[in-house]
Amino acid sequence: MPVECTMPKFGLTMHEGTVQRFFKTIGSPVRAGEPLYEVETEKVLYEVEAPASGILAVTLFEEGATVECGVAVAIIAEEGENLDDIRARYPQAAAASNGSAPPAATAEIEPSRSAPKGGERRAVSPIARKLAAELGVNLDNVSGTGPGGRITREDVERAAKEPAKPAAVLRAPALKAAGPRQTIPFRGMRKTIAERMHQSLRDSAQLTITHEADVTAAVEVRERLKSEFDFTYTDLLIQAVARAIRK
Repeated sequence: MPVECTMPKFGLTMHEGTVQRFFKTIGSPVRAGEPLYEVETEKVLYEVEAPASGILAVTLFEEGATVECGVAVAIIAEEGENLDDIRARYPQAAAASNGSAPPAATAEIEPSRSAPKGGERRAVSPIARKLAAELGVNLDNVSGTGPGGRITREDVERAAKEPAKPAAVLRAPALKAAGPRQTIPFRGMRKTIAERMHQSLRDSAQLTITHEADVTAAVEVRERLKSEFDFTYTDLLIQAVARAIRK
């Protein structure tokens, strides 16, 4: 009997999630417990594990689609089941099934991000993927040192310190001087941050409270000890607040 893989609910405030990518292609074997697809929520990137073993019969949404919690995202068929019969039960998945390849914009910038040989994608931890995006590190050029060659945060940090390879620069298309090339809507964590900031601006009184303090002694302490101890003015402020609380 086919098994539906639904969008999980990771918290009480979560109502939907964005399918970032699928780790398996349609028709590939799936084992229970291994990552099936990646979801972006308001707070984190999360790898959703397959609930059962079998064959990935159909994906019901394209990568990048936003799906409500509890809605089926993919269907896993048992060994020997007719995949065509299962796909016929989900006509709304035709577009997703036919468009299982990465979007054109992604293929233009990073052509090797489509599935490697054998239909499998490289294993990357969510925090490593997020850090790579922030630092501009191409994961295709990173060697994973985690279990099974999984790329970890340390691998990305190490790659960020290495000189950039010319080949990676040539892959990016030249940007036109006039105007942006495309508009990308807010989603996930950044969408939530924007909504909360706008809500605060709308609902709260806008005022700034300032206070002057003589921090000459703090500057002298830091200058005298910074060669021996690596600390900042924030550390000194935390110590002062902690001592004040104890008193």
